[in-house]
Amino acid sequence: MSGQGQGRWDWLNVKVEGADLVARGVRATHFGHSRDREDNGIGSGGWPVAARPDVPVVALPYRVPGHRQFKDSPLPRLAVKTPSTPGAAVRVFCPATGRSVLAELADLGPSLYVGRGAARRYLHTGIDLSEATVHALGLTLDQGVYTVDFRIVGGAGR
Repeated sequence: MSGQGQGRWDWLNVKVEGADLVARGVRATHFGHSRDREDNGIGSGGWPVAARPDVPVVALPYRVPGHRQFKDSPLPRLAVKTPSTPGAAVRVFCPATGRSVLAELADLGPSLYVGRGAARRYLHTGIDLSEATVHALGLTLDQGVYTVDFRIVGGAGR
């Protein structure tokens, strides 16, 4: 089944490894900073992503009742970081640099579509990385799109 135009996430291949959910070779983008015009800088749990560029966080497309765009995601509902509670632990690994970082889930995303109007396009993007996450992986915001692996620690039990 093709996900394009159907709001499907069947291309995001997530496997169970022990108690964790793992995805490899996933296209990633960055979010929540001053150069991201499509993001308000606040995570879905209220975590101030843009105001805390030193904290490694991610956004994942987990299933949420009422959000049609994410209804077919292979990821279950997960704990999201708030100003007072931690989010699900997500280990992100970059094969290109050999680096990894333990981040927390702070937002719902990425969107199936990027851009507005005629520039709107469908992307197979499975994770968004905050500025701190990008830098911890040895990458730069200028690169824009990355390939990473991620592991949701304890995510298979949800």
